[in-house]
Amino acid sequence: GSEDGTNELIKQFPDVSFIEYHPRQGKPTALNTAAEQQTSEVIVFTDARQTLGLDAVKKLVNRLRDPAIGAVSGELCFGSPDDVTAQNVGLYWKYEKAIRNWEGQVHSVAGVTGALYAIRREDFVPLYPDALLDDFEVPIQILRKGKRIVFEAGAFVYDQAQSDVATEKKRKIRTLTGNYQSFNHNKWLFTSENPILWQFLSHKVFRLLVPYAMIIAFITNLILAAGYSVEGAGLVFYSLTYLAQVAFYGLGFAASKYPRLQQSKIPNLAAVFIKLNWAAVQGYIEYRQKRISVRWEKTS
Repeated sequence: GSEDGTNELIKQFPDVSFIEYHPRQGKPTALNTAAEQQTSEVIVFTDARQTLGLDAVKKLVNRLRDPAIGAVSGELCFGSPDDVTAQNVGLYWKYEKAIRNWEGQVHSVAGVTGALYAIRREDFVPLYPDALLDDFEVPIQILRKGKRIVFEAGAFVYDQAQSDVATEKKRKIRTLTGNYQSFNHNKWLFTSENPILWQFLSHKVFRLLVPYAMIIAFITNLILAAGYSVEGAGLVFYSLTYLAQVAFYGLGFAASKYPRLQQSKIPNLAAVFIKLNWAAVQGYIEYRQKRISVRWEKTS
């Protein structure tokens, strides 16, 4: 269903099995159609933009030798452009990978890397037509069957970190909108039926509450710094923390308005932090208003 010339490019490679249909219906339909026609024991999901490591697929498949494991996530690695924004986005992703690695050691990862993951064909559950997050929906259905989702550090897939905050924000809004959608479709995740209930809540749900916690923390800190029920050393402490918040958010807003400031690491980090958390609020708005299409669009 592609409309950007991809079909014609793929047809130049006769060794590639190409499934073509019209009209364009979105990624869930494409994945469901491909999985239905798949004959191999293992299905490997990848994105078109990234480059796979030479032994990445082999490492994923090897982990599936364990019958208790139902899905294996690859490791997305960003390049190292000089742009400060890209470096800060890459820093966030390093933090995300560390969490996934620890989750996998405890039981299961709360989602996989969309750029590269593998499952057994027999475990695939068709996606609903308007699903936005296949890299969450596919593995959690396998989790529901009682199998584990693991992170395979070393099954590398390579990409360049986005240097444009607006582009990264657009991608993040879509992802966060998809989170709300998935929560609504899979209410069992909030019950004892979910074997990774704590990982799910702390990694997926609480993160969406951070913007509201930031607002509450700022207002509370302002009240305490103004001297309500606090005096002495406590007043000094809350005054300093309030000034620190003002400075951090001020740098972030200034960096957003004046591009030259984005070349400095701390102002840029503040700007990225603010915009990505604001994206969580916008993601909820987009979900409620159903404004995001299931059809994939280029982000840059």
